[in-house]
Amino acid sequence: MNQFTEKRIENQILTERRTHMRMQATHDVIIFLGNMFYSGRALNVSEIGMFINTRMSIPSQSMFILIIHLDNETLKVTAKVERIMKNNGISNGMGVKLFNPTSKYKNFVNNLLPVF
Repeated sequence: MNQFTEKRIENQILTERRTHMRMQATHDVIIFLGNMFYSGRALNVSEIGMFINTRMSIPSQSMFILIIHLDNETLKVTAKVERIMKNNGISNGMGVKLFNPTSKYKNFVNNLLPVF
């Protein structure tokens, strides 16, 4: 099995496990972990999770505050690292689960385009 086939199967399994549709996004986010801030970019989001492109390697199951700047407001959501994506041993992102997302966050997600 080649890398392309393995990646496609992995994506299919993840899609089947998801209960909420993923939406395309390109929003800069700030990760507040401990007393440090790290940058990232949300590439796709759902009502309960997102994939964040970042070079910062945060351990799996770590919890942190995620800050999302929109046009006229700032959203803060508690998140937990569910999976880490690496390319040649270097972190290039992570899938996170969101806890108690606000209605403002859900409205933000519902105004984005679905990922197919």
